[in-house]
Amino acid sequence: DLQSHVCFQPFTKEPNYVFEAADAVLLASSVEGLPNVLLEGFAMEKVCVSTIVGGTPEIVVEGETGFLCQPRDVEGLAEAMKKLCAAGPEECIKMGKAGREYILGKMDKATQFDAYLSFFESIKQ
Repeated sequence: DLQSHVCFQPFTKEPNYVFEAADAVLLASSVEGLPNVLLEGFAMEKVCVSTIVGGTPEIVVEGETGFLCQPRDVEGLAEAMKKLCAAGPEECIKMGKAGREYILGKMDKATQFDAYLSFFESIKQ
């Protein structure tokens, strides 16, 4: 019975409570930009499993911050989830922490602004 193992959450204005209760974040999208749900999951130190769409490979690093699979690949998604389960709780906690460190170092607004500014300065010359 899927519902005894997986919890599907509706939209909430307070996602931190959902993330606190979760062991991992799974995103099985076929189209995305840079999904907030993964950034939020990493902010809450959760390991993530995601399809390779949009900017997901920029933040979900295979075996370091989570696991990836091709979009619309049910068997690949199942394999990524098996890798997550095989990693065990301690490794998943370690990957969640690595995800948080990564996004805090690369995805915060000040770092992004500085990167944009450097880019525009380089093309101005």
